[in-house]
Amino acid sequence: MSDPARRRLLGLLRGDASERVPATGDTGFADFIPLVPAARVVLLVAAVVGCIATLVSAASSGFPPTAALQFGVTAAFALFAVNPIAAAAAIAAAMCLSFPLDIERPMLLAVIVAVGFVSRIGSRTLLLAYGGFVVVAIAGIVWMDGSSIPAMSVLLYVVFAVIAGSLGLLMRAGATREQRLAVQLIAEERRSTDIVRDERARIAADLHDVIARDLVVIVMHARALDQLDRPALTQAQAEILSAAKSALSDIRVIVAAVDPVPLTSGVDAPALAEEIAQAHHLLDAPGRTLRVGGAIPELPKHIDGALGRILREAALNASKHGAPGETTLEVQSRDGEVRLELRNPIHPEGTDVPFALGGHGITRMREHAQMLGGDVETSCDHDVWTTSARLPL
Repeated sequence: MSDPARRRLLGLLRGDASERVPATGDTGFADFIPLVPAARVVLLVAAVVGCIATLVSAASSGFPPTAALQFGVTAAFALFAVNPIAAAAAIAAAMCLSFPLDIERPMLLAVIVAVGFVSRIGSRTLLLAYGGFVVVAIAGIVWMDGSSIPAMSVLLYVVFAVIAGSLGLLMRAGATREQRLAVQLIAEERRSTDIVRDERARIAADLHDVIARDLVVIVMHARALDQLDRPALTQAQAEILSAAKSALSDIRVIVAAVDPVPLTSGVDAPALAEEIAQAHHLLDAPGRTLRVGGAIPELPKHIDGALGRILREAALNASKHGAPGETTLEVQSRDGEVRLELRNPIHPEGTDVPFALGGHGITRMREHAQMLGGDVETSCDHDVWTTSARLPL
């Protein structure tokens, strides 16, 4: 199902949620299938135009006694937008009043047109009752006019009534089908939500079961490092390295097996200042330095958190794949947006920059930026790798 059709069905169900929508087979006299909001507007506009036309016609004829009745029938069609029972009753009453005024034949045309509205909106019980009234009205005209009314006219009245009712029933079937599809669509979305929730719970369990052991090994050996002699220290370092590699490999397997989890988790995003401090720990090493240019501007919390996440990934890439030298970081706010730029040297041969092709890190950076209407760009120029993030304020 296309997105416009999907939105239309959901809008139909939500827009008519307060109405009494009968289930298939419902025959309650007061039940009805309401028109969609757009159809109601069209009906009301048509009724207003019809009333104006009736008044203009009556004025040109000197306001005959029948003008008020004709105006009332035209206005009664607007009631189908809210209450088909009241509309049908008003039109039926006007038909009865038309006999003494000798305008029963023109009034019968309005009664026949109303058959289509009743069959589209009203309950089956109302349709049967109104259909019976139409038959009585036609019979009454034949009885009063006698032989003066041609048989062909009577046949045409019946044919027009059948056509109007058939069109209304066809539109009713379409509306009922749309409502049924909308209910099924919402049920399917709820099932999909349950599946996603269960899948996330499974992933969380997998992460705990697969990675917890490796993390425990890392913590245990790290705590004991300062108490070990040289041979044992070397062995502990090897165990830590092995466990870390195993945990990282397991994480990559799990991430590759499923779609990325949405970034709107309940965990607070890291502050940009905290991530700058962490970047210093990563990049201030023998042969490497991190220089932060200028003061960091004050930013909204959601912008600050997103830039913190982006800087974390960029600094990690620079520490893993960058070459010795000076890495520079600049954060500037101007022209209604904030820009973060991290520039780090890379190896001249360009063989140690696998992230240039775009891995999980760069993909995640772009996701963080795009969620707020921004973007992340990466480029390589004269052995310098540049990561630029732009977010609107």
